[in-house]
Order: sequence, then C-alpha cells, then structure tokens
Amino acid sequence: MAVSGIWIGILRVRLRRRYSTSRITPYRGWMAWHHVTGFFAGVFVLTWMLSGWLSLNPGGFFAGRGPSREMLQRYASHDAPSMAGEWLSRPPAAAVEARFVWLAGKPLMLVSDRSGRQTSIDPATGMAAPLSDAAIFEAARQLMPQAAMTMRRRLDQYDAYWYAHHQPRVLPVLRAGFDDAAQTWFHIDPRSGEILGRSDSSRRSYRWLFNALHSFDLPLLVAWRPAWDIVMWLLSMLGLTISVSGIVIGWRRLVR
Repeated sequence: MAVSGIWIGILRVRLRRRYSTSRITPYRGWMAWHHVTGFFAGVFVLTWMLSGWLSLNPGGFFAGRGPSREMLQRYASHDAPSMAGEWLSRPPAAAVEARFVWLAGKPLMLVSDRSGRQTSIDPATGMAAPLSDAAIFEAARQLMPQAAMTMRRRLDQYDAYWYAHHQPRVLPVLRAGFDDAAQTWFHIDPRSGEILGRSDSSRRSYRWLFNALHSFDLPLLVAWRPAWDIVMWLLSMLGLTISVSGIVIGWRRLVR
C-alpha cells in the first residue's frame, strides 16, 4: 500500500507543466494534504514500517547474543565460590555495596558508594587494586581463544555503536574485537572488568536497519539531542497528517 501510494503520488505531480494556479497537485482539500505530505513523507513511513517489521527479528538473524557461561568462566579463569573464605579485609566506610568477582584468576572486591562510584579492591589486603586496560584486554583474549583479537580500543566518547540515547551507558569503555566469522565485539567496563555487552555483524547491521531507520538514532542527531527531537516532531506531524487525511478521504468514499 505504501509503495503504490508513493508511485501514484509521483505520477500525479507536475513540477514543470503545472496545474491551474501553478499547483503541483491536481487535488484540493484533504486530498491535496494527503498527496503533498505523502509525497514528502511517504518514504519515511515506508522505512518506519520496514524497520518495525525487522524488530520482530525474522528468522532469528538479529537475535541478541550475550557472553556464554563458558566465555565468562574462561574470562574469570575461576569457577568456584572460594573468595569469601579468603576475605581478610574490610571495605571502606563509605561503601554501601560489595561484589566479589574474578578476573584472569585474580580475586577482586568491587565496592560502590552512595553516588554509584565503584572501586576495585584486593579482598585480602583491603588496598585499592585498579585495573589496567592491558590486563583486561589480556583476560579478554580468553573469551574467544579460537579467534585472534584484532581490536583493542578505549572509548572516552560515544560513537555510532556505543551511545547513551534511550538507556544510560558507561564511559569510558573498552572494546575488544575478534576476527571470528561473526566479527564479534565485547564492551568491557575498565573500572571493574565487567562485560557490558556482546555484539556481532548482525547486531551492528540491526543498529542501522532498526535503530537508525525506526528510532532515527543517527550519529549527528544523537550527538545534538535537540535536533533529534525536532526531526521526530516534524516526522510525527507529517505521519499524523497522512493518517488523518487518509481516514477522512476513506470515510467520505464510504458514505457516498
């Protein structure tokens, strides 16, 4: 329906040999509103419907794939709850939460204060044990030992694949990429070593086919939020005009 409407609208437009009173459309009233707005906004309506269909994940091609238990076990190099028995220190007085993790066979205690700030501590000594990017990337190699790590990147600013628009996301973040068939990426929190997400080529395609076409998460619009709001309001008004004019035209046809 959308494609046929766009095609009919193009056939009825005259840009050179215009209709009477220099009009580009032969219609008037609601028909003219439907024709002109459909001509300019029809493509966006079509891509919005197409991207909405892709959100249903046809064929399971765009399914999200988090790190498997085996990956996490290799990354931690440990799979036994033995840390609590070795804990000989106390967390800082300002700590309101403590989590115990392993990274590359090394035990760590991650403590958070009321502001959400997180610090890594050696659970045996109680001393701060900051993680280095190099140590995290070295541990990340074990996530996919059958593939070579081809990307070691620290992101201090958001980019096209790691951005906080509809949900908060950590910065800075480490990105580790591998040369497996799916071109897998892992995003890792450099403060705690926690794996924040896993993506592959299909999910990065989905980012453009759905997030860009359906939510208009384009880098320029996301970087300057007022532009995104303006574009969404304009397109929503155009879509509303097409819908209302179509209902009015259809109702008038029915009552005749």
